[in-house]
Amino acid sequence: EQCLACKPGTFRSDARHQLELCSTCPGGMYSFGGAAACRVCPIGGDCSDPTRILAAPGFWYPYGNASAQLDMGAFLACEPAEACPGGAGYTQCAPGYANNFACSKCSTGYARAGEKCIECPGDMVSVVIVIALVAVGIAVGIVVITLVVRAQRMKTQRRVRSLSVVPQIVKTAINTAQTLAVVFALRAQTSKLLATTAAQALTFSALSMDIVPIRCLSNLSVYQSFVATMLVPIAIVFVSGLCSLVASPTQPALAARQAATIAAVGFFLAYPAVARSAMSMLACRAFSLRSGLWLADDLDIQCFVGSHAVYAGVAVVAIVVYVVGAPLALLLALRAAPADRYSRWSFFAGQYRSRVWFWEWAILIRKVGMTALAVYSRRAVEQLVMTSLVLIVVLGAQLYAQPLILRKLNNAEAGGVAVC
Repeated sequence: EQCLACKPGTFRSDARHQLELCSTCPGGMYSFGGAAACRVCPIGGDCSDPTRILAAPGFWYPYGNASAQLDMGAFLACEPAEACPGGAGYTQCAPGYANNFACSKCSTGYARAGEKCIECPGDMVSVVIVIALVAVGIAVGIVVITLVVRAQRMKTQRRVRSLSVVPQIVKTAINTAQTLAVVFALRAQTSKLLATTAAQALTFSALSMDIVPIRCLSNLSVYQSFVATMLVPIAIVFVSGLCSLVASPTQPALAARQAATIAAVGFFLAYPAVARSAMSMLACRAFSLRSGLWLADDLDIQCFVGSHAVYAGVAVVAIVVYVVGAPLALLLALRAAPADRYSRWSFFAGQYRSRVWFWEWAILIRKVGMTALAVYSRRAVEQLVMTSLVLIVVLGAQLYAQPLILRKLNNAEAGGVAVC
């Protein structure tokens, strides 16, 4: 009898590989020919054709294709899944995604919005959008800061609280937008429209370098974006001091007080972006396909090696100083000087009941916790469950404590959390 090897997609357990005696591989298994047994399709593979392994949509492998007959342990899941179309080419990336490790970067002409890459608007459109956003931000900032500075000069607590209503409304809108930005950017969120909305919510509600038009115009690297974001609080302090000196050149003490107040309000706007940027520089991932830890925001950068070790050190300092130190210092200042809560720092405590004057810091902890969850948790279900629990607890606490003096403001704050 002539002994011929079994064809791909078939097998025979003994040495007599006569073609008519070979059996077809069952579903979910494959063989490359001459096989004594079929193999289970690797995770992320598509073995609907038992003669070869295709990459399933949403999965990637660093080299090879279906014709190479590779026996790999598993494919790598892409984030987002739409970045990797799968098929016979294991390294193939979808339009808008660059051909780097796991298709994790955007190609030229595209920018990151949440985890997904979206096509950039034209340069002129991007410039107009940036100018419009800056103009709106400046206008809102001028109104809020003017009212806050005027509140410092008021003699009665009632008058101060009347002036702090508008800043509180602005704060509620900003808090809602910043929370929505985190929620819509979760990995459990599959809508490309909502991912884009999240990016634009963060654009409007924080002084972030992740604004899509800015990314399109500047094409900043991960390191450049990190440095620019870390410099934002310093720039806020400098501009606040300069404006205060111009407004009160003959009263340095008053200028210093006003500068501190304006800088604190500016830092409030930038806080989520600064916290996320610092945390992201320490968010690393391990892969079975290669050794070491790799930066989640740029999978071509190895963590804690070379340049990244320096930036990671800066990120630790930023977390200590910006994320923890600055809010804690302001909290202690308000605790030590109760009268300042309704004058100098009315933006942060002017509309809260005296027994819960610190409520703004509870909201701050919520933002930090949700940001940390979005940055460090890699599993969509875990993100969704934990975020839902946080929002339920926050909503319950808001409804129970009713921390704001005006009922309408309490309803607005609760409504903002409920929307999320």
